[in-house]
Formats: sequence, structure tokens, C-alpha cells
Amino acid sequence: MDNNIASTLHFDDYRILFESIDEGINVIEKVATGPNERIDFRYILTNPAFEKITGLTDVIGKTVIEVWPGVNDSTMQVYENILKTGQSVRFETYEKTLGRWFSVYAFPIDEPALKRIAIILNDISVIKKSEEIRLREGVARKEYLSRAEEALRESERKYRDLFDSIDEGFCIIEVLFDDNDRPLDYRFLEVNQAFERQTGLVDAAGRCMRDTVPDHEQHWFDIYGRIALTGEPERFQDPAKALGHFYDVYAFRVGKPEQRRVAILFNDIHARKQAEDALRESEGRLRALTVASTNVVYRMSPDWSSMTELYGKGFLADTEEPNLNWLDKYIHPYDQEFVAGVINECIREKKMFELEHRVLQEDGSVGWTHSRAVPLQDGNGGIKEWVGAASDITERKRAEEALRKRTEREAFLLKLSDALRPLSDTLEIQGAVTRTVMDYFSADRCYYCEIEDDNAVIRQDASVGDLSSLVGVYPLRMFPNKAFIDAGRPIMVTDVHTTELMDEDLRQLCIQMQVISYLDVPVIRCGKPVGILCVTQCSPRNWTDSEVKLAVDIAERTWAVVERARAEAELKKARDYLEEKVAERTRELSQERQRLLDVLETLPVNICLLAPDYTLPFTNRAFQERFGEPKGRLCY
Repeated sequence: MDNNIASTLHFDDYRILFESIDEGINVIEKVATGPNERIDFRYILTNPAFEKITGLTDVIGKTVIEVWPGVNDSTMQVYENILKTGQSVRFETYEKTLGRWFSVYAFPIDEPALKRIAIILNDISVIKKSEEIRLREGVARKEYLSRAEEALRESERKYRDLFDSIDEGFCIIEVLFDDNDRPLDYRFLEVNQAFERQTGLVDAAGRCMRDTVPDHEQHWFDIYGRIALTGEPERFQDPAKALGHFYDVYAFRVGKPEQRRVAILFNDIHARKQAEDALRESEGRLRALTVASTNVVYRMSPDWSSMTELYGKGFLADTEEPNLNWLDKYIHPYDQEFVAGVINECIREKKMFELEHRVLQEDGSVGWTHSRAVPLQDGNGGIKEWVGAASDITERKRAEEALRKRTEREAFLLKLSDALRPLSDTLEIQGAVTRTVMDYFSADRCYYCEIEDDNAVIRQDASVGDLSSLVGVYPLRMFPNKAFIDAGRPIMVTDVHTTELMDEDLRQLCIQMQVISYLDVPVIRCGKPVGILCVTQCSPRNWTDSEVKLAVDIAERTWAVVERARAEAELKKARDYLEEKVAERTRELSQERQRLLDVLETLPVNICLLAPDYTLPFTNRAFQERFGEPKGRLCY
């Protein structure tokens, strides 16, 4: 490249590039402020795109807060930190007063003592119109050409420092065409310092691409040729396989159309593309695993305010769009507060969520789930989302509940048996049964009826508070649905005010006796009712199947124990009678033996009784006078 071309590019192209690029560029310097005042900077340089993006004009020499009072304090703090650390920063910010989002790249320039920062802004809220950009280019160029040559050289140095400071690669090329305006090659006119790092090409200025990389893909030449001919800027992403990179490119024409020059701002996104491909592959595997798994899989926002996705697998209803009402949709009302408390604890401690709780199944019924969710964190340690899996444990919970109820039932029956074992009196037995049953069922009254001659005889009852005793004899016809009793079927009444199982007279009687809800269990022997176990409540109550089954078992056991006690009482009575008769007969025989011995004593002949061991247990007076007292002697 000869000196004239280099000189032209040195001054003119950098200025044109600065004025024509669609990113807003401004240079600010720190303004001294007091300890309690807001951080502030002064504008010393802006490009036309800055005015277009921000809507702020005539800002040179003014402070940021002066022209932009609503600027975010956090943004100003970022600029302050750049001066302290000397490090460039990329970030996005929303400026409420402008109603726009910006992507910002800020970095320090010039000597540190000058406290200056260059800022590249990009309005990411709207699509920019290329014609307006070109119009601004032309106007800005005419305005800028009127400046003094000395100021131009000073500005050119600043522009060069600015573009050498950015991370993106930048170059200006001249596209070479054949006679039919087909692009054949392009020559590098200018490159920035990041160009070599982004491409791997060394000393590229002045060289042609075909000579440098012969295998470079044709589509790159076609794109730059089209931009050079039409003047239409293009933003695109394409691989450069010969260079081993993948680029995100913004290219636009600079200079006069006949110069066929194109400015290119680019960034190697090869690593990002690889990461995106790996992420897509990972997501594909995860989705396949989700489909193949029997577990429910779900995703939650960082604060669990929204469920972003859920695959219910027929257990829970699917959620394919963000759902803010997921707690009411999926979690049982009684468990919502507890579940929310555990979630908040896991968010605070950034730990795995794991819990068993009730849920509302897809068919509307209540089920149980074992749910686990782990927080996925970003590079700063913040939670970006939660990913979880939940298994259906409804059947296990039902089995556990059935086992618990069976264990409780067996424990109660054992307790009842222990209470009845030492008892033999039927009244004591009925008293123990009614008290124990009333306590276990948390009922207000319990009594046991014995059926005698179509009457229900209540000999013992138990009740709470000042409820009156129901001990007495009642006609069996007073009981509702006598057919149920005769058939041995339990009668369950939730509320006497609404039941159709009784007539009005019996209803009023029940209300008077404060029997609002009750459970009656008849005991049948030989096809006839022999007893009824009754449990009552002073308020409405829904009797469960497990309670009914237990009451049936208790009624059967009560009848058996009472009958056994009666049988044992009858047996004892018979045994006592027999023992009395035996004692009476024993006394009679003893008296007859004594009378016989008295007769033998008075006879004038020698008489003795000889035992099997030859001793003489008895001798009369005549024998003793003849042979003397036997005194244990043997008779030979």
C-alpha cells in the first residue's frame, strides 16, 4: 500500500467509520463530586448514532446527569468501577426515562489521570433502519468535514485508540470484481489489534484473502461483494471453515460507492456455537430421558413464582406454558403453606428441594408424590432455574395409611382385651367397653344394648359432660330401620336433621337427647339380633369405613365377652351348688359312721378293724380289756 492510500485511510476512513457505524459511541470523563453527591461524568465526544439511539442532542461539554437526570445510578457506578479497575465491561441496562434497552461496552481510554471512558451503545429495543443510518452518515460527514484539520488529527488518534481497545475484530476491505461485477477477492486495507486474535492472520493489511487463505469459502466473497455494490449493511453468522472459526458479523459499505470498500465488525463465536450445540444435544438427551422416564419432570423459575414446564405422565396435568397459579393447580390446599415454607428455605440456602406431599391428580382426585428439585446456578452463583422430578407414591401412601389404621385398630383391640380380661361381671364389662370406645372414637356417648323380648335393654353407658344417662329398657321398634338391625347391617346417620332413616317423632327424640349423629352396629346370632353397640355424637359427623369396621369388631367381641361372663357365672353357680350338696352328703355319712362305731363299742365280743398295713385303727371296749390298748402295734 503506498503512502497516499495509507494517509487517506489514516484520517478519512476512521472518521467515516466512527460517524457511520450504527453502534452509538461516546467518550466521557469523570467529574469531581462531593461524598454525598451522585457520581457524574461529562460528555467530550459522541457520534451521530449515539444521538439516534438515546435521543439526546447537543451534549458535548455537559454532564450526564445534566442532560439525562433519570440515568440509572447503577450504570454510573459501573463507569466508576471501570476507572478504578482499568477493566472493560459489557452489560445490558434499561433506561426508564428513555424507555429503551441498551447493550453497553465500556472501557478506559487515554491516560488514567484523564479519567476517560469510551462507551459503545447498541439499541436492542428496535430494528434500525439502514436508510436513516446512511442519511445520518452523510449529514454527519458534511458537518465533520468542516472541523479544523488539527482537531481531525486529534480525533483520529482517539478513534484509533477506541477501535484498538474493543474486543471485536475490525477491518476495512476493498472488494475486487471481474468485468461482470462478480466478486473475485478482497484486499485488507486496515485491521485493528483484535483482528489477528480473532482470525489468526498476521500482517494482513495490504494482502488479498485468496493469497492468504486460498480455501476460504465463496459465500464470504459473495456477501461482501453484495454489500459493496448495493450499500445495504448486513448482520449474519457464518462458519469460516478454512480459518477454523465461526463468526458473528456486521458489515457495511464505507467511502464512495466506486471505492467498493466494506467495513467489517466481527467476533469469533466458535466456542459459543459449540456450547450451543452441546446444549441442544444435552437438552435432546434430557427430553428423551424425560419421555422414557415414568417420573413427572418439571422446571421452575428461580423464585418458584412460575412453573415453566411440567410433563405429568398421566399422573398430573401437563404444563407447557409458564403457570403462575401452579400452587393452586397442583398442591393440595392443606399442604400449600407447608410446601411453600420448605421451598423458601431451599431458595435461601440454595439447597435441593425434597418433600413428600399431597397433590391434585389429573383426574381431580388426591394423590401423593415424592418430589425433588435441584437449583441450576449461573456463573455468579445465582439461581437461574430449578429442575425437578416427582414420582407417584399414592399407592404406597395408601398402603401405609391402611397399615397405620390396622396397627391402631389392633392396638385398640389389644387395649380393650386387656381392660376386659380381669372382669367377670357383665355390667363391669359393658361399662369398660362403652368408656373405652367413647374415648377412642372421641365420641360424646356410647352404650351397649342387649336384645330381650323385642326390647333394647341398656344396662351401662358412658357419656361426656352433663349428658344424661340412657340406661333403661326401650322398645326395639324405636330404632330406625329395624330391617337393617334384623339383617345385621350397621346404621350410620351423619345428621338426624337431614336423614331420611327416621320419622319425625324419632328425629325430635334424638334432638332432645342430643343424639345428632350416630353409628349403630347390631350383633346377630342364629338369625336374630342379640345386641347393638351404639356410638353417638352431639354434632354432625361423617363415619368412615374404618370406623364402621372397627365398631363391628368391637360389637362382636363385646357380645362374646358378655356371653362368656354369663356362662362362667352360670358355671360357677352350678359348681357352688354341687360343692354344697357334696359337703352335705359328706356330713351325713360321717354321722352314720359314728353311730355304727358307737354300737360296736358296746358289744360284749372282741371287735377290731384291721387296716391293710396290719394296724388296728379301731378296737372296742371288750377287745381292749382282753388284749390291751393297741397303741400302733401290728396285729399278727
